[in-house]
Amino acid sequence: LNPRWNHMFTKIPEKVRGNFSRIDFNVWDHDYVGYNDFMGVCSMTRSDILEGIRNAALQNPGMEDSTALFDLKLDTRVDHPNDEVSGHIKVRMTHVPTYLKKEKTDNTKINLESVVKLPTVEEVEGGGSEDQKVMLKKVWRGGMLKKKVRSGLFHRWQDRSFEVHQDGHIAWGKANVTALEWKMEEIVKIVAEEDTKKNKKFGFEIILTKSVLQLRAPNEKIFSVWVKYVREVLAQAKEAKEAVLKAAVTLDDFLA
Repeated sequence: LNPRWNHMFTKIPEKVRGNFSRIDFNVWDHDYVGYNDFMGVCSMTRSDILEGIRNAALQNPGMEDSTALFDLKLDTRVDHPNDEVSGHIKVRMTHVPTYLKKEKTDNTKINLESVVKLPTVEEVEGGGSEDQKVMLKKVWRGGMLKKKVRSGLFHRWQDRSFEVHQDGHIAWGKANVTALEWKMEEIVKIVAEEDTKKNKKFGFEIILTKSVLQLRAPNEKIFSVWVKYVREVLAQAKEAKEAVLKAAVTLDDFLA
């Protein structure tokens, strides 16, 4: 058996957060007929959690939050030493810094102005500013978009969370699982009709190396930010690749 519970707690209750010593897990199966069967117990100590989060932060210095994966072996209960148990459970624990918590309460209400210098009203009426600068992050959490997903013979638009990486990759997945389980591909180009009178559903496509993401933004502002941000990521990734090639040619000339 290899069950997937995908059960998520959004946070450790505040009243016990500062003084708990461990978290205990009691694992049972779910039977539609008869009684549920006991599968085992395991626990994580406070020091285990802190060490795991600290190691995750050191291994991923560019990430704003840190996610640690724990593989816990199931054991018998103290008062039932003859229980037949076997197997493991995997637990993911994510630490979100205080300054990010408000931003994460609503994925569609991302802090757009901190990511992109949006034009002012005067600039829009005057035709825009030529020196608008997109400020790239190593990993930009772009919030929630609608993604076109095949369901049998039909297609549906489903919510997905997205991250755009500065090196030109995009990751996406369901909001209720960690980014470790998301898909990731390199972006080739973005295709968008920027006239929102024609594009009333704020749709756009991101062409990847192996697939195509068909997406819809929740409103015009987020649509505009996505188009600008992805185009800037592609432009800077292209510049970086050209710089590497130029350096390689220079080295070849030097060694010739």
